[in-house]
Amino acid sequence: MVHRSARHTHHGKFRPVLGVHACARGKPGCAKCRYGFPIKELRPRTGGCDCSLVKGDLEGQWLLRTPRNDELCCSYEDHVLLANLGNIDWRPCLNLWAVMQYISKYATKAPKGSRRMFEVLSDAVDDVCRFVPQEQDMLRRSIQRFFARTLGERDYHVYEAMHVGLGLPLVVPLLPVVSLNSSGARAMKQGPALAHATSDALVHYDSKIDKFDQRRSIFMDQFKTNPQQLEKVLEEVADVSLYEFYWKYVSYRGKFLAANNSCALMVTPCYSADCANVQHSAHAAYAKTCVIAYWRLMPTQMRHALYRNVHVEPLLGPAVGDWVLGGTDLKDPALFSWCT
Repeated sequence: MVHRSARHTHHGKFRPVLGVHACARGKPGCAKCRYGFPIKELRPRTGGCDCSLVKGDLEGQWLLRTPRNDELCCSYEDHVLLANLGNIDWRPCLNLWAVMQYISKYATKAPKGSRRMFEVLSDAVDDVCRFVPQEQDMLRRSIQRFFARTLGERDYHVYEAMHVGLGLPLVVPLLPVVSLNSSGARAMKQGPALAHATSDALVHYDSKIDKFDQRRSIFMDQFKTNPQQLEKVLEEVADVSLYEFYWKYVSYRGKFLAANNSCALMVTPCYSADCANVQHSAHAAYAKTCVIAYWRLMPTQMRHALYRNVHVEPLLGPAVGDWVLGGTDLKDPALFSWCT
């Protein structure tokens, strides 16, 4: 495999020739190989560091020299060499339906592609000029024949043909994205909503954080005729985080309904992963967003006791200090929630 795929043998140990070898660059009489062959020196694997950087001909150019015992062998890595032998294509698939569609499309596609568009157009125009009488509109007939051949000569693979025959959509939609703003931004009401409002009425709608803080009163109004269901729901949402709550419930016309369909929650403002570094200038805003979105509103003592009973004591015993479980002491969750 290395001998066939990783050796630059097009011009051997001589200079390449312009117009003959694809790797040739430069001016006539002074051609160079774009890959640096055949002047790459041999380099052993022993004697300290295996690799070194060599300054190139261009300004700011540095070349990596790895160990080699063959003057024509490329600097290859095993996994990259294997990948170059086939068509490696990466595509993110967010759900199982997208994965099945992607696999089925490649497994059932036509073995040979359709003709290119300009070839079909040129062939259609030639036929019209050859066989259609001069008194007819040749441009109109050319366009008609071009579209007819574009549809008739196109190769349809089995997956696409079955979808068309059954009337199914050719593209499976991905998960819907729901924005979860951790800054508490509120949308302003428009004119019709304020037409009959009183002087003390709010001019904005409640944000997702406002509804999250009011979840106790909303659930009490929603289940006031069903005390058992109310007690069960309040116990379930007492210690949840903002992210977990909107993953389980959706707000609809002043009520919270169970989320039956999966969705992708996008916490905003969005920060890159390097903001997790404490020395980053945006680390404070990044940490604030993470605390508001993901911190479960549970007292620290209760959280430590729960974690000890489930994970710590069965594995490490009761002698583990609280500092192992986190140093932040949340004594009054009422600052963030209605819980006490």
